[in-house]
Amino acid sequence: LPRFIDLPDSIYLWGRPITLIFIILAFIGYWLARKNYKPLEFIGQVAILPFIGFLILSLFFTFPNLPPNEQDFYTIRLWDITLLLLWPLVILGLYWLAKKILPLFKHDTSWILAGSLVLVASFYLTYPRLDIWHRDTAYNTTTYDMAAVRLIEQEAQNSPYVVLANQAVAAAAVNEFGFSKYYQGHFYYPLPTGTNPLYQVYLNAAERGLPTRDIIAPAADLGISQVFLVLNRYWADYDTLSKVAKDEADTWWQIADGRITVYRYDF
Repeated sequence: LPRFIDLPDSIYLWGRPITLIFIILAFIGYWLARKNYKPLEFIGQVAILPFIGFLILSLFFTFPNLPPNEQDFYTIRLWDITLLLLWPLVILGLYWLAKKILPLFKHDTSWILAGSLVLVASFYLTYPRLDIWHRDTAYNTTTYDMAAVRLIEQEAQNSPYVVLANQAVAAAAVNEFGFSKYYQGHFYYPLPTGTNPLYQVYLNAAERGLPTRDIIAPAADLGISQVFLVLNRYWADYDTLSKVAKDEADTWWQIADGRITVYRYDF
């Protein structure tokens, strides 16, 4: 087990139950609204509507054009809307809780310090993070992605090819070359539509840590002989993936001191 690190562990210990705390405060706020603040009671009733939608989508619906790892994207949005609507009740619950707790502090500086620590920890958890417990990719299309797609186009030497890469790199390809290549009706970069076979191959190679020739080979079934794999350094398990890919690929190139590595598999 990793050793205990006081500050990061304390922040994440607070972050784990924060949604549960939020909901409890909302229930307290709703109880107070029904009792003393009738105009606010309707907020809880309105919040039930997206929550019901969240339950229905979660239990009874699937989206055939989305891959398995993205099935819950729409349902999560309804859950987020539910939490957003509950904020007024949460504030009411916090007000009630503060009236109960503040008299227990003997000095004003005590509750100010405690409140400041909670706020700082909460704000920290809302930002992209790169620490010992969490690694936010927060990826977007960069000049390095542009350089990668141009390199691939150059090295392909006008021969047919497909690319296994994340959506940021695919966006760079669309920006540079448009929707220029299709093989057997499929775009030559992965698209998370549920129908593009390259996307599942990419998930197997990059997210499941298996960039071996056997895993990459189905991408060549589209009738091409060159398959390029793009790995960004910010990707989880990059070092492990890179080691396997270097052993399995026929050749590889690095861009911007290793920020991106491009591998080519010839079939």
